Amino acid sequence: LRARGREWTSAAGTTRGCKKKIITVSAVVSMADTPPAIEEEPVVTEQPSVESNADDVPTEASAADGKSGEPNGTEDWLTEGHEWLGKRVARTFGEGIAVGTIVGWLPENEAEGDPALFHVLHDDLDEEDLEGYEVEAAFEMYRTDPRTAKQAAKDAAREAAEKEKAAKLAAKEKEKKEKAEKKAAEAAEKQRIKEKEREEKMQLKAEQEVARQQAKAEQEKAKQAREAQRLQREKEKQAALKKMPPAAPPKAKTAKELFILATRQQVAEANKGLPNAEICKLIQDMWDLLSPEERERYAREEAADKSRYEQQKTRYDEQCKELGLAPLNMPRQPQPPGLLFEKMFMSKQPTEAAPAAARPQP
Repeated sequence: LRARGREWTSAAGTTRGCKKKIITVSAVVSMADTPPAIEEEPVVTEQPSVESNADDVPTEASAADGKSGEPNGTEDWLTEGHEWLGKRVARTFGEGIAVGTIVGWLPENEAEGDPALFHVLHDDLDEEDLEGYEVEAAFEMYRTDPRTAKQAAKDAAREAAEKEKAAKLAAKEKEKKEKAEKKAAEAAEKQRIKEKEREEKMQLKAEQEVARQQAKAEQEKAKQAREAQRLQREKEKQAALKKMPPAAPPKAKTAKELFILATRQQVAEANKGLPNAEICKLIQDMWDLLSPEERERYAREEAADKSRYEQQKTRYDEQCKELGLAPLNMPRQPQPPGLLFEKMFMSKQPTEAAPAAARPQP
């Protein structure tokens, strides 16, 4: 209020957002009778009016809050939801003019008959509350008054620039959204193609699996047919073997063969690492050095084995006669002593005469 020729008057009745003050000025100063060069400031004392409550008393904290650009006071001012918020206005006080910004508003209360109010924060940190018609007049003054027209033009240019920037940003966002939608559509198309290819692959794989199972069934069927044929041939072969003569008994062994069978394992273990030919020579030397008594023992074993062969041969001949087949006569073929010795030594089991080969029916 600073004695600039402004008057603070309160309308009759209760007005929302207006702080009713009793102003005591030690000296009345007006712009009409006081030169502008005088910068004396009167002493201003503020105290709550009779009609106001204790909550309406301005404090240092409320003054500090007013500097932040947001409305203060006991009212719950709204800072969004109206197109006038943030707009610039101009108000005259005497011969001076004050410029401010609308920082809050209160909607109309039809029940109590209160109009909508708009809270203005002036550039010099003063505050006031205006009704709608006052705000429209303040807008017109801000645009037309020579003292604020230049600033209004700047604000209009800035607002136009902000709108253009917002339009560009909206266009950019729209383009970005279109690109994102296009990219999403392409990704969806790729996914659809990929799913289709996957389904085709799965179908092809299923068809291949069916073909493989069919081929496997055919192979199993052919295998069973071959097995049946093999069993039939085996059955026929077994039936044919029943008509063949039994195996001939093993031939009787000589004393030397019995000696080799009795000593070869012991000699081989005692002379590990020697070639077979050397081991054969050792056994041959042992046979040559046998005493007549030891040779007699192997001669008796030879006679016993010969008796065994003759008994088995007699039974074999009788079996062949019962089957109506001629016996297989396989006389022993004379062999060189060294070859016979080596064959007996290299065998893993005692040498026995091999079964007689199957002989076709006469």
